[in-house]
Amino acid sequence: MFLSRLILCALFSATAIPARTIPAVCGSSPVTHLEVAAFHKQALRQKIAKAKTSSANAAPALSRDSGELVIMDDSGGVVAQRKAFNLTGSKLVFTPDSPTAKSYGFTTAAGDFSERDSTDATPLTGLDDDDSIAITLPFAFPFFGARYNNLFVNSDGNVTFNTGDSASSDRSLGRLVAGPPRIALIFGDLDPSRVPDSVRVRKMSDAVVITWQGVPEYSSDGRGELQTAQLRLFPSGKIEMVWQAVAMSELIVGIAPGNLQGAASLVDFAVDITSQYSAAVAERFGTSDAIDLLTAAQRFYQSHEDSYDFLAFYNTAGISPGAGIIAFASPVRDVALGIGAPAVGNIGGQYGSTNRLKAVLNLGPLTQYPSDPNARLPARFGAGDTPLTVLAHEAGHLFLAYASIRDPQNGTQPMLGRDLFHWSFFFNSEASLLEGNRIQDNGPSSSPRFVTTATVESYSPLDQYLMGLRAPELVPPTFVVLNANLPLIGGAGAAPSVGARFNGTRRDVTIGDIIAVEGGRLPDHTITQRRFRFALVLITPSGALPAAATLAQVENLRRQFEPAFVKYTGGRAVAETTLARNLRLTVEPYAGVVLGDAITAAVELDAPSAQALSVKLSMAFGIVEAPANVVIAAGTRRVEFTVRGLLTGVELLTATAGAGYITSEARIAVSASSKLRLSVVDGDEQAAKEGGGELETPIVVRLTDAAGAPYPGQMVRAQPSLGGLVTPPEVQTNRDGEAAFRWTTATATGNELLMSLSSAPAVTARVVALGKPAFRAAGIVNAASFEVGLTPGGIATIFGSNLERSKVTINQLPATMLYTSANQLNFVTPQSANGSASVIVANRIASSTVEANLVAVQPGIFFDAGSGYGAVIDRGMRIFEVYGTGFGDGTAVVSAQIGNQPAQVLFSGAAPGFAGLHQVNVKANVPPGEYLLQLTAAGRLSNAVKIRVSE
Repeated sequence: MFLSRLILCALFSATAIPARTIPAVCGSSPVTHLEVAAFHKQALRQKIAKAKTSSANAAPALSRDSGELVIMDDSGGVVAQRKAFNLTGSKLVFTPDSPTAKSYGFTTAAGDFSERDSTDATPLTGLDDDDSIAITLPFAFPFFGARYNNLFVNSDGNVTFNTGDSASSDRSLGRLVAGPPRIALIFGDLDPSRVPDSVRVRKMSDAVVITWQGVPEYSSDGRGELQTAQLRLFPSGKIEMVWQAVAMSELIVGIAPGNLQGAASLVDFAVDITSQYSAAVAERFGTSDAIDLLTAAQRFYQSHEDSYDFLAFYNTAGISPGAGIIAFASPVRDVALGIGAPAVGNIGGQYGSTNRLKAVLNLGPLTQYPSDPNARLPARFGAGDTPLTVLAHEAGHLFLAYASIRDPQNGTQPMLGRDLFHWSFFFNSEASLLEGNRIQDNGPSSSPRFVTTATVESYSPLDQYLMGLRAPELVPPTFVVLNANLPLIGGAGAAPSVGARFNGTRRDVTIGDIIAVEGGRLPDHTITQRRFRFALVLITPSGALPAAATLAQVENLRRQFEPAFVKYTGGRAVAETTLARNLRLTVEPYAGVVLGDAITAAVELDAPSAQALSVKLSMAFGIVEAPANVVIAAGTRRVEFTVRGLLTGVELLTATAGAGYITSEARIAVSASSKLRLSVVDGDEQAAKEGGGELETPIVVRLTDAAGAPYPGQMVRAQPSLGGLVTPPEVQTNRDGEAAFRWTTATATGNELLMSLSSAPAVTARVVALGKPAFRAAGIVNAASFEVGLTPGGIATIFGSNLERSKVTINQLPATMLYTSANQLNFVTPQSANGSASVIVANRIASSTVEANLVAVQPGIFFDAGSGYGAVIDRGMRIFEVYGTGFGDGTAVVSAQIGNQPAQVLFSGAAPGFAGLHQVNVKANVPPGEYLLQLTAAGRLSNAVKIRVSE
């Protein structure tokens, strides 16, 4: 099967890949930063264990500068060995929290591998290398809140739901969390084709057991070591994994709801204490060496200042970033909203960066790159990647590629490919550095309609918008091809290539479509950072000095990257790759000042200067006023100055201090206070205490303009709605534009806190302190008729108190929410609800369970409370539409009565585009006037509504 993959690869590449362990892809994924942190934790454990058995600690890693490069040896924990698999002979049990299995805890115990469950099982005959086979389950299996009647057994030691996964790409944590819902037992590169019938399934009424019995790890010579493990699934949702004989070079163990749902957790199953996990929980095992990026970064900052956005690590020790991986990026700080990126927070301090570092890049062994920075990498020849494009690709992951429209049929993200972190092969990314292709559309009458014409040229217009470098109106429309008929290794995640031809359905994509899904980018293009600093670090074996040719290769790459980055960004941003001391504007990269007002800014150094340092301040447009020069006194680190807003707009403020120091830039937005906005950062929707009391978390709001710039130095007032105490009642915003309050409520219910800008009272934000939702069975009604009870699939209303911002579950199934307020909830009852109905309403606090009446059919008609009419029609039309709910599954016969006369029902069925809504078309054979209309379904009468037939 691997030979066939090589043949397919040859269609898109002039150089066939000789073995699938050759690095071929970027390893950046939604969990890269978690994996980096988990490996660092494991490496520290190894280091402590070694220190206990050694009389001397390892020497710290040495680093020195060679021109504009940093040379660091690999001692002192910079390089560590991955953790080998340690669960052989063990059993791992995932226990769900409830019958819906929304979250799991785990326990480990001694293994109890069942030979009978293996020998009495049915072999999955024909399961090939990189293959999947669907099986039907004897019971509905709950998994992360959903129920499944079938699953896919994948050859690579895992099962998935909804779809199989037979890709031959890296078996990574990113694939685990971004792919379909998955249970990973020995998720690694296995080849069951070498041992026929080695994957077996035993189905019973109370369990399903899937056994990988002596399945070899993939090896090009077919001699991979045999692996034996067993997976057990139970009707309760419990999952058991048992390993009898496992020794693989790389594998993943864990469970995941898939599709990037929730925040993943990386654990040590043999050591860590369990929690409740409502998203992916997993552990990665391996036997290779790896760079500990946290330790390497910490070593870097011991001798260098915090003046870099990116630390780019190469090595001469042949240390791969991972199996099948060329390089990866790990984010350190969140940089923007509206780009679809998963939240990381601010973890710069863990790396040794107080203020600036945004990402660390593991570029892998230098030997995988040609000496010419513009030459193609052998492993990426077909894609067209070069040493320059790989570096730009990984830096681009700070912003890209995460944003996508949604497929209305299934909610997927068709613009995204591998790990939902790269552009799809079938997305016209305009030859983005982040994959995808430039795709030519030959028109609907052509076949094949589409052809790929270019790859990895630059950051596309859409890329530049997401990077904050281009206004949305300057992003031209593009498109993605759905249902493409081109089979590819990796599917939408395949590497880009020129000359691929295929048909499919064109789906146009505009920047408005992206903004409608992801929200507008903040900060926007008017204030975002455009000067990025890179430090290139070469990690070498301890005691081995890099050869002159090696240094020359990296130096040439460094020098050529600066003009290449300008070209890639269309001249909208620059990259600086020199080593220099930090010079920091406290208002960088952006800040706001109210028109006519002033803020205090400063220039800071990381370390005091031996002599007085003169710093030049320049303003490009005259929008703000600031001194032309400031002086940092000898032996100090900081000097403050005033910035005053003169005109509305955005100013570029630049600070320079001569050779040896970086240039610092800040964009200063000036706006009238009435144009600003307050947004809640923290403290909303806390649970109010019985009888009132101080809330646990402070209320924090942020003052910004429409571009996202924070406005320091402005006074914000807070006023509670029902008495109580706010401390202090007025707060000045800090340099991040934030103001914090402590709120003591007077009661347990109905509490709202209003924050307003003192200089512009119309600029407000509100938070609520939530009480326990309360309602009675009599308050659970049909939303149209207000008759007490619930209908599966129907629209219902709950009347009560403390219902704001709440969700409803019925028999532990989530309802689709339509409307929430303090006293009313509207929702669609789950179609699968049956029997009695146990109803719970929860905001941050869950209500008591209320038992409600659940009936198959309960027809109700909506009417306009303002006019009092259910319908008004023109006499000439004679046919009118009635909308209601509670008609069950739609199979019940519906009849109508107008006044005292039967009326003709022309249509009865689901109303298009609105869940739970039922439409009945009725013919009105009556003279003009007002009448009462009633419908009957399954023998049950609806409420009567008034209709009017006009002249």
